Amino acid sequence: MKADIRKEMILKRQELPLSLRLLKEEQVKEHVLMAIGDAKRIGIYCSARGEVDTYGLMEHWFWDEDISIYAPKVDGDEMDFYRIRSFKDLEKGRFDILEPKTKDIIDPKILDVIIIPIVAFDQFKHRIGYGKGYFDRYLKKTSARKIGIAFSFQEVDEILVDPFDVDCDIVITEITFIG
Repeated sequence: MKADIRKEMILKRQELPLSLRLLKEEQVKEHVLMAIGDAKRIGIYCSARGEVDTYGLMEHWFWDEDISIYAPKVDGDEMDFYRIRSFKDLEKGRFDILEPKTKDIIDPKILDVIIIPIVAFDQFKHRIGYGKGYFDRYLKKTSARKIGIAFSFQEVDEILVDPFDVDCDIVITEITFIG
């Protein structure tokens, strides 16, 4: 079931016309900027494969001296977040996704917010990722507010939750704010 939903949503994201994608991504970005409030230490994924763009958010925050940005890097079966200060701190890594090349690892307990990729979600803030569990394992180590971002068409009626799944605290799309 999750595999079928995953396949369908990834295809829908890839088929989204560029002009519509850019409009929706800008709306998501504006909602995220409002939702993070006074967060100072932000974990954020590096978007790939048709995910909602996160580079515009990163660029916005790079200019804010009060905010520290952290991006994930996969090592074996685990994922950690590392401080990045610019796009120069990123390089292509596992799964052809940009990852930090810095060694400035962060303790999960001090993150204020983590922006999470979503393949699909439901009204209860359950999410489907890519199925490897990297984010689920990491999110269990932190009390950071978990903000999932997606396009509204990625919402499904209901997601069957496994014991290891970690829900979002908030899900933001271009038209919805579930939280």
